[in-house]
Amino acid sequence: MRNSILPITSLIALVSCCPMIARSEDAAPRKPLEAAYKEYDKAALKGMPGMQKWCEENLAVEFTLLFADGNIMKRKQYLDMMDRLVKTPSPNWRDVKAQKTRIKKLAMIGADAVALVEIATTFAPSEPRRPRVELETSYRETWTKAGETWKVKRSEEIEAKKPEAEKPVVNKPRQPNRPPGVRRPNTGYPNVPPHP
Repeated sequence: MRNSILPITSLIALVSCCPMIARSEDAAPRKPLEAAYKEYDKAALKGMPGMQKWCEENLAVEFTLLFADGNIMKRKQYLDMMDRLVKTPSPNWRDVKAQKTRIKKLAMIGADAVALVEIATTFAPSEPRRPRVELETSYRETWTKAGETWKVKRSEEIEAKKPEAEKPVVNKPRQPNRPPGVRRPNTGYPNVPPHP
């Protein structure tokens, strides 16, 4: 579910060429959005139930998720998918060990706040002695004011730097204290699943 959407340069050009529409970053709600993303990072550490709860509280009624390959999910579809994953966890899902969401650029366009964000996620290793998996994803997210709170109205995936398949453990030359003929097993590991 991925590949090529509106490039970052289009947003930058829109913001710089339309001063009547885009106001300065000083007017943008940086603090409440940073707080919301911080809560999202904490929710990710709680697994799918934590992320489901965050989404229920922070996605606007008209929320749309647009993947880089053009596929679209509306709020109800997205929450239904998360509900299924909470009730029947995917065997490919791996626990999030660390996550940091950073706002790279933020501007007001009309009454909405548009944030370019980068999410760096570290997944648990698939098994002992395997490396953790790093994934970086960039989104352009539109937040709208709903009463006193800000909610995500639109999320567009710009880029996902997917990890390659984990490399198998490589046999090393026999150590002096290792009996002859005893070698470290060389087992392969399938591709890392995409971030849901």
